[in-house]
Amino acid sequence: MNFRTPDNIIRWLGPSVIIGIGTLFIVGSPRGQILVCSTTENCIATWVGALSGWAALFGALLTVAVMREQLAEQKRQTDHLMGNAEPEIYATGTAYEEDNEWYPAIGITVINRNRRPLEVKKLTAGIDEKLKFGVRQVEHRGEVKRAYFPRSFRNTGVSQVLDGKEDGAAAERCVILCNIYRDEKIFDIDARDIERWNEYDYSVELECILKGSDARTILLSTRGKVQF
Repeated sequence: MNFRTPDNIIRWLGPSVIIGIGTLFIVGSPRGQILVCSTTENCIATWVGALSGWAALFGALLTVAVMREQLAEQKRQTDHLMGNAEPEIYATGTAYEEDNEWYPAIGITVINRNRRPLEVKKLTAGIDEKLKFGVRQVEHRGEVKRAYFPRSFRNTGVSQVLDGKEDGAAAERCVILCNIYRDEKIFDIDARDIERWNEYDYSVELECILKGSDARTILLSTRGKVQF
């Protein structure tokens, strides 16, 4: 029978042995007491008092960290209720067929949870220097707006406005379908040979404007993986 010590015991065994040896050296060895407690009459009481001070400091720092997290969460909830929440973005890898050809793509969803209108202006970032994204179409309120000649040109403009969120109403969203281009040419795939596909990390960044009297430019970004 093969006996194996659990990993959680092994992880703490080394530090426990070191602490035990150190404690025995200080308490049980005259040389250790002279080294650590040379000017102290009650060594143990002095060290306990010092450690209690450090424990109190650690407890105070932990309390501050917990309070900061609670305040941040409270602010996020308040912003959500007041309509000041930041817009959201997420992306998923996909593929579509056109004229018996298959094309890898990225579907980017933008949700405006802010009370102010959001203008999604243009797309940046991609997979690497050679593989980049180009806008194929934008879907909003059930209508699809296609880019001009997406097979021939890589378009990065979006130019879609999402209305601000109203109380009791669903937040407006749009879905941006992006082709993948290699060296500025649209990239297609062989759907019959999935086993040879590779997985790539990608990053997506959208330049947007929160409209209003104090309009400001914001960047929405997300990351993920796509296979093709």
